[in-house]
This record gives sequence, structure tokens and C-alpha cells, in this order.
Amino acid sequence: MRYLTEIYRANGSLCYSVERVCYCSQACEVWFTVWRDSAGDLVANAGDACESPPPGPACTRGTCN
Repeated sequence: MRYLTEIYRANGSLCYSVERVCYCSQACEVWFTVWRDSAGDLVANAGDACESPPPGPACTRGTCN
């Protein structure tokens, strides 16, 4: 299951996206959150439990100007 939220700047261009993902093998008991910049590059990720999220940065970088 996936939920995608896209955040846009005042000029209409994409700023960043936040995706909530639950992998089917986990029966949707553990959710992961993935933040991506406007180019689609991974900015940060997190998990709802002690499970490890997919590999990537552990904290955010940059800002949305």
C-alpha cells in the first residue's frame, strides 16, 4: 500500500514529496516514510517501529525555498 503527497511551491513547481509505504509481506503493520526532493532524490526516510527502513540518509538535508 502506498500514499503519496506532493508539496508545491507558490509558482507551481514541485518542492518535495512524502511517501508512506507498507510492504505487503508485513501485513501493513510497519509503515515507512520516504521524503524526496523535486528531482526525486532521497532526502530522508523513517520507520514506524524498530524495523529498519530502506537504506538511505537518516536525516533531512536542504530546505525548500
